[in-house]
Amino acid sequence: MSAYVVSESDIDVLVQAITTLGYWSSDTAAADELGSMLLEECFRSVEYRYPNDPSRDSLPGPVPMPKVEEYRYVEPVMGPDDGLNSIRRQQWNIAARHYQYQSCEHPGWEKSEAAGLVEALMKVTPHTEADYSEGSFPWGYAESDVHPDGRRD
Repeated sequence: MSAYVVSESDIDVLVQAITTLGYWSSDTAAADELGSMLLEECFRSVEYRYPNDPSRDSLPGPVPMPKVEEYRYVEPVMGPDDGLNSIRRQQWNIAARHYQYQSCEHPGWEKSEAAGLVEALMKVTPHTEADYSEGSFPWGYAESDVHPDGRRD
């Protein structure tokens, strides 16, 4: 199995989901802390999978590589949230599954706070067998997908 560091856009989607569903405080400092924690957990996984990479910047992942200590939450623009099976909640589930896949490589994953939050998120959001050729996002969200106005740039 391979792994790569997810983008800050992916983290933004997860932070939105976790805070909206009440699993974490939604104030700005708490959202930044949550995003940093999720990003750090993903780095642990990728570093475990690629132990010979000399630095975090050389790991597989987005360019430029996000910095855990510099992460700041930016509210993503997602589909409508009009109930349990909404497009937004399906998008949250896709993001959670993607994040879990990239972050589960290291031995401490199952007992991590990130794993618990992502598992809880996946249990309450609808899993969809989306046709990924038709514009859904199985391997993460591009900046333009969730920040169309370029707010993260």
